Parts: sequence; structure tokens; C-alpha cells
Amino acid sequence: MNKAANIAALIFHSLPTAILAKWLPRAGLTLLGMKDIYFNLDRRIVYPHSMEKIIVTGTTGLLGSTVVAKALEKGGFEIHTLSTSPASKNLFPHSRYPSVYNYPHIAFDDYGVISSLVDTIRPKFILHCAALSSTLLCEQNPKLAWSANAEFCATLARVAQNFGVHLIGVSTDLVFEGTEPRYAPFAEDAPPCPISVYAQSKRVGEEHILSLGESGSVARVSLLLGHTVSPSKGHLGWLEDSLSRRTEIKLFTDETRTPIWTEDAATFLLEIGSNSLSGLYHLGTEERLSRAELGDILAVSLGYDRNLIQRVLRSEMPGPVYRAEDVSLNCNKFLKATGLLATSIREVFSGEYRNLPVPKA
Repeated sequence: MNKAANIAALIFHSLPTAILAKWLPRAGLTLLGMKDIYFNLDRRIVYPHSMEKIIVTGTTGLLGSTVVAKALEKGGFEIHTLSTSPASKNLFPHSRYPSVYNYPHIAFDDYGVISSLVDTIRPKFILHCAALSSTLLCEQNPKLAWSANAEFCATLARVAQNFGVHLIGVSTDLVFEGTEPRYAPFAEDAPPCPISVYAQSKRVGEEHILSLGESGSVARVSLLLGHTVSPSKGHLGWLEDSLSRRTEIKLFTDETRTPIWTEDAATFLLEIGSNSLSGLYHLGTEERLSRAELGDILAVSLGYDRNLIQRVLRSEMPGPVYRAEDVSLNCNKFLKATGLLATSIREVFSGEYRNLPVPKA
């Protein structure tokens, strides 16, 4: 590539996505068109236009980053990441992963920019993993929670409807109140009863996406466990860090979930998108485990000291955020639709999964 082309490419890739998305169409150009010019000058990278184009949000998080890694592993995808964080382009840089295009600095409510990107990319589906998932932070800043978890869904649903794109939203098992364990595990037709700000905002986000009918899907995902290429460690990372440092931790014996390995959840979400499955699906394992049981499984499998785990009741550790007793999920609908069954957590922490590998990008 000559010096002039190098300078032009450097200037182009240093500009914020919002500016490019707004002004390039006025010049009769598109984001991908400009990138085609750049890489055609380089004459080393050929764009695989036959690949399935997808948009993934929240790619700096535990699930979103794993979705991108899994899509790269599976192959056949042209992946476009949308993020509010500039860090997104550092996890899967286009220079290293030619089938990944990163669009950072995207605001939740910027319909114009998001619409322009979708119009340019024309993806088969949008996989919306972005969320404000800290229940405590949602309680402390409900305005931000509603913006991130509900209004963002509304914006994406509006764009998806305008361009006829399938939209898949990721929700949570916490939309159920969970005070009546006899009703668990919950199937998709169980009435939700969200209590916390986080759960309430996620439930409204669900409604925005499901209003799309055949073009909308919502996957309620149970507690995620896994390693990732992103800085987000999740519950598993916290457990491992604490136990490896021989730090005593308190885990509830009366808080039950159906936790799922993050790589399985990512695979299942791509399956929903690739097969255009619509409606509501629950994603989890068949195992109903308390936080304490989960800690025991990890400690025994990886050789940590189980005595570091203090088993407590929720009533012994009251906090500012409501904690559900049992929000385990019934996932038979997804199993019947796809034939896919999540790996049991006990199996994850034994045998070939013993070293808990980071997904390969």
C-alpha cells in the first residue's frame, strides 16, 4: 500500500463511527464501501460477501465477547459489533480478525446512527447482548438502567422493524419473583413478576422485542458461567479469584438457579439467529443449583479448599437488592426446537473442561 493510501486509511479509521455513519451516506458512500476501498488498495484481504452478516451488541461483556469468539470459531459469519465502549475494537481488532468490524461509541438512543449502520450492513439478524447487568448499579441509577435495558431494546426494535431484520434480545431468569419454589422451574408461559429495577427494565425490553412478532426473539438466560476474552469475569471469575487467594466467601444455600456455561449460551443464541427462531426461549441447564452447591462443585473439581466457603441464608445477609429464592428455568422448548442440550455444570468442571479454557477467537 502506498504512503497516501496509508494516510487515508489512518484518518478514516480514527474517525468516530457516529460521524462516519452520518456523513458518508451524504457523499454517496457507505461504511463498508469505504472499507472495501481501503482493503482493495492493500490487495491482501478479500471480503467474503457470501458470509452471513450479523450484528452483535455488548461485545465487551462476558456473553457478547463469547458470542463473537464462538462465531469466529464456527466460521461463516461476517460479524459487526456495536458498543458504547471504545474498548470493543481492542478485543477483536479488524486487522487480526478480517471478518469482524467494530463500531464503538454507539449511544443507546441514537436511532439515526444505528439505523444508518443497519441500512449499510443489512444483517440477517441482530443479537442484542448489551445490558446494564449489575443489579446493585441498577438500583443506584435507575435512569441508566431503563436507558440501557429497556430504551435500547426499543430503539433496536424500531430499526429492526424498519429494515425487516430479525432481532434477538438476551434477558434474564430474574424476571420471575422466585418466592414460590414450588412453581419452579419456570417455563416460557409462566407469568413474569420482576421485583428489582434490573428485572423490571429487562422485562420491558423483552416486550419491545417480542412486539416484532415473527421477527423478534427473546432468550432468557440463567446465571452465566465461563471465561472470556473480555475484562468481564462474571460469577465464575469471582469464585476462582477468591478461592485461589484463599479468601473466605459467603454463598447462599437458598438461592437457586439453572446456571449455563457461557459457550453453550453463545452457541444457542447463534442457533436462534441462524434458524430465525421467533418468540421466547429459556436457556439453562437441567441442574438446579444453589450458589453454595455451585461453589462446592468448583472447589472440589479444581482442588480448592471447600472450607473457605461459608454457607449462609439470604436472611443472614440482607442487602439493598431483592434476591429471588428460586428462578430456575425449564428449557424444554428450546431443546424441542433445536435438539440442543446444555452441558451440565458438573461436566463442565470435570474431564475435558477441567482447565476451563478461554474461548479461542
